[in-house]
Amino acid sequence: MTGDAGVMVVRVWVACSTLAMVYLPSLFVRRIYSERNTGAAPIVPLLSLLVNSHVWMMYGYMCKTWFPSFPVFLTGDIAALCYLFIYWRFSSERRRVGRIIGAVFAVLALPSVYVIVGGLGYTGQPRAEVGETEGYICDVAVVTLHLVMLKNLVKVLRTRSAASLIYERWWWAR
Repeated sequence: MTGDAGVMVVRVWVACSTLAMVYLPSLFVRRIYSERNTGAAPIVPLLSLLVNSHVWMMYGYMCKTWFPSFPVFLTGDIAALCYLFIYWRFSSERRRVGRIIGAVFAVLALPSVYVIVGGLGYTGQPRAEVGETEGYICDVAVVTLHLVMLKNLVKVLRTRSAASLIYERWWWAR
């Protein structure tokens, strides 16, 4: 299994695992929808899905990685927006949740505008260079998201209780 067949197997595996990552919050969001209440559930995992999906979708667009990056992360982008809408709709603190979502949209607007403007050639950079810069933005986003999750691990170590880690990190398992 070398060459094109090996690459295709890896791409299909990446697509399947990414779609599974996108699907997992749906179980939790379905519970929010049926109970009509978010309870004490954190919004961070849903925002993480949006940020991750969006920056990698833009990277797939710039680097012309039509399979699996662009369509799979576009699906993740749409799913995350639906999840966030349901979370916002049934939150008891709509104003605060709306502000948080708005702040994330404002941050995501920066790389989006850069990719659009750069892709049209207005930055004076070739498409490959804009794609490389977007790749660095993706790296920063992924590292930032992992740092947020590591914060929960530090909380567990300080309190010597894994209860918060289980609830905050694997909230969809309930």
